[in-house]
Amino acid sequence: MPNSAGSEVVYVTIGFEYNTKVWQKGWPPFLQEVIAACTKHNVKLVFFDNVYMYSKSSIPFMTEGSPLQPPGEKGKVRMKLHEMIMNGVEKNNLTALIARSADFYGPDNKNSALNMM
Repeated sequence: MPNSAGSEVVYVTIGFEYNTKVWQKGWPPFLQEVIAACTKHNVKLVFFDNVYMYSKSSIPFMTEGSPLQPPGEKGKVRMKLHEMIMNGVEKNNLTALIARSADFYGPDNKNSALNMM
């Protein structure tokens, strides 16, 4: 279990290898451990997520009310993570925030809109 004792907030900003099988195998148990640690030590969770779980019909105007219909396997993994966090919030006294952004950003990303321009 991750050691979050004494922390006020845990920020999950990591990324697993960009491979569906790695995501399916790695993300759920990792996040379950994070949720358990945050709940045990009464630590807030901030989870940085992508937008893979949204319906393609929501793009590019996503809102909090946009349909959650993952079009692919990676989106299904992200949907599961969303559900794990929200279940923790509803049932286990977890305080959490999920921040979502497109994954094509950052200084070394050759596919970002800013870099392509």
